[in-house]
Amino acid sequence: MFMRKTLLIVAGLAYLMPCGAQENPTLAAVLTEHSIALPPEPAPHLNARITSYGILDDEKEFLIGYYLDRPNYELKAPLLLTRFDKTSGRWDKREYDESQLRMSDIKDGPEVPCLGSVLRVQRSAKWYFLTLHWNPSAGCFVVLKSDLSVSDARTGGVWNTFSSGLTIVDGNLVHFADVHPQTLYLYDLHSRQASPLYPQAHDAFREDFSRRLKAAIVEDQCRKNNWGCQTERFTTHLSYPIEINNETQAIAFRASFDPEDSCRARKRNGVEPGTTMTTRTFFN
Repeated sequence: MFMRKTLLIVAGLAYLMPCGAQENPTLAAVLTEHSIALPPEPAPHLNARITSYGILDDEKEFLIGYYLDRPNYELKAPLLLTRFDKTSGRWDKREYDESQLRMSDIKDGPEVPCLGSVLRVQRSAKWYFLTLHWNPSAGCFVVLKSDLSVSDARTGGVWNTFSSGLTIVDGNLVHFADVHPQTLYLYDLHSRQASPLYPQAHDAFREDFSRRLKAAIVEDQCRKNNWGCQTERFTTHLSYPIEINNETQAIAFRASFDPEDSCRARKRNGVEPGTTMTTRTFFN
């Protein structure tokens, strides 16, 4: 059982804009750019152009997940990974085909691999996480063990991990919908199971926003324009990164509520987009 408490702090939100596309480099060029000496022995793909890559580069190691550049910008398996241990000087290389990357939380229909541009490469204790841009509306992530073998692949994206192995994952959104409520899940690395984390039941701040939204909605306009106008359903923007505290088993993030379609039917009585808060959730 988890005990959850919530605090409120008014804050603003920041947004990141994507950078412009650049000519795809070779793997050797990326290594050189990050001051990594090239392998002493010929390495596969070293002089090949690569694309859609993500990098982890710290005092311990350099790790890059990438694909080979193909004609017509086609992104195809295998997903490639190269790791350099800065302490031992050891190089490791892996290739992951579609069968290794099948997403375990897609139960119905055909098996779907987690493939796409590598957005983030993260490490926590003996685990690695590759968050990928699966399709225009969704992401997925691959969990690797310390030997770089695949432990799991799932929908969503990894943002932070407790030392206990509990991992903060955000859910995917349906872009062409009337509202866009972002969600968070707790993913257990050991059991490979996920449970809902946010939104929480009986959240005082969400309930207050729902009450204010209900008072603002004009039902006749909702029916006339076929707007949803469901006061318990509204857009929620979450800020990143999501902070954690291993000692208190707490997370902290900002959430912004927005009525979206309902805002066109609201009265001017104080329910405005951009109501912001900091939510801290504590676990026992």
